[in-house]
Amino acid sequence: MQNYMVKPAQRFPFSGIVKAGVSKLHNRFKTVPLERQLSSQEMIQRLEIAINLDSEVAIQVNPSFDSEAIEEYRGNLFQTADGRLYVYSRSKRQTTAIQPENLRHISFAKKAS
Repeated sequence: MQNYMVKPAQRFPFSGIVKAGVSKLHNRFKTVPLERQLSSQEMIQRLEIAINLDSEVAIQVNPSFDSEAIEEYRGNLFQTADGRLYVYSRSKRQTTAIQPENLRHISFAKKAS
């Protein structure tokens, strides 16, 4: 009699590697839903609120003027004494510098009730 369990043979031995590769490829080409461009007055108001309330925001940035690619950063927005803007993502534990001239849209994250 056998007193141990036998692990069944895998049907596709490389399925884990293929699944990880497809996941990386999907994340690389994932597109960000495009929000409307905010006016300068709306942008200033939302920047002030986000910095003063220390609430989580989603910021869309157009990194270059000759490209339509949009990047999105999520996290807490803060400003240094010399006026530089940074977004700190708690989930990724990463700080990203934001250029104010490249800002496109700021939205506030919805809090779970």
